[in-house]
Amino acid sequence: LNTILSPDILEAAENNKIDVILHVHELEHMFRLLSESQIQRLIRYPGLIIANSNASKKILMKLGRQENIEICYPPVDTAAVIKDTTVRNAYRKKMGISQKSFVWTMCGTLDENKNPFLFIDIARQVISVYPDAVFLWIGNANDTAYEKTCKERAEEKGVAKNIRWINPVGKEYLHYFNTADGFVLTSKKESFSLVTVEALLLELPVVANDCEGVREIINDPLTGKIVPGENAVNMAKEMIAFMNGSAIFNPALAKESTKRFDIRVIEKEWNRLIQHYLTIH
Repeated sequence: LNTILSPDILEAAENNKIDVILHVHELEHMFRLLSESQIQRLIRYPGLIIANSNASKKILMKLGRQENIEICYPPVDTAAVIKDTTVRNAYRKKMGISQKSFVWTMCGTLDENKNPFLFIDIARQVISVYPDAVFLWIGNANDTAYEKTCKERAEEKGVAKNIRWINPVGKEYLHYFNTADGFVLTSKKESFSLVTVEALLLELPVVANDCEGVREIINDPLTGKIVPGENAVNMAKEMIAFMNGSAIFNPALAKESTKRFDIRVIEKEWNRLIQHYLTIH
C-alpha cells in the first residue's frame, strides 16, 4: 500500500486478514487527515513499513511504531537529468531572459505548502542587490484563485517583472530547469525533495528552507545551505553569497552526492527489503 491516505484499504486488509507492507512518504500535516483509529491501525497492523526518509520514519516512531520500519529513498533516474547549455540558451531566449542574468528556480505545485509567498519575499530581497536577477517558478496551480493571489502579491512587492510563472508540459520541465543558475526550495514541509536531487544533478547550488527531508540530501556546505524558520532575509543572504562568489560551490561534488538516490541503487534496496520480509514471513 503506497500511502497512508487510503485508510479504507488498510481496514479492509485487516478485516480480511491480508498481510500488508505500507509505504509512507507523508509528514505530520498529512496524518491530520486521518482519525485516531485510522492512525492506530496504520501504526499497528502492517507487517512492514517502508518510510521514504528518516523524516517520515521519525513521525511513525513518534506515533508508536518501533519495529519493522525500514527506509528506502525515492529513486531518480540520474542519467535522464542532464545539464544542457544549448537548451539553457534556447529557453532563456524563449522567455526573454538575458544570458547574463542569474536565474533562481523553484519547482513544485503552486500551493501553500510549497510556499510561493516566501519565494516572492526572497525575490524582493535578492533583487534589491541584483536588480537583473530572475526568479522562475516551474509548476502548475491546482487552484486558479491562489495562483492569482500569488501574482497579485508579486505585483504588490514590486517584483512581478523579475518572476516567471511556468506551467511546463512533459520534457519541457527539464528544459526550463536547465535555464537556472541556482535552486531555491521554499517548501514548508517535505519528507524528501526529488527536485533538490535534480538541482544537484544539474550542478546548481541549493538554498533551502529547513523543511526536514532536505537535510538528508544537502549535507555539505559546498553543495548548498539549509536555512531555518522560513526566513526570507537569511535565505537571500545565502543566495547572494553564491551569486557573488563569497560562498564556494562545488558542482562536481553536487552531482556526485546524488548517486545514492539513483534508480538502479534504490531498486536493489527496495527489492532487498521486500524479499527479506517475504522470506521471514
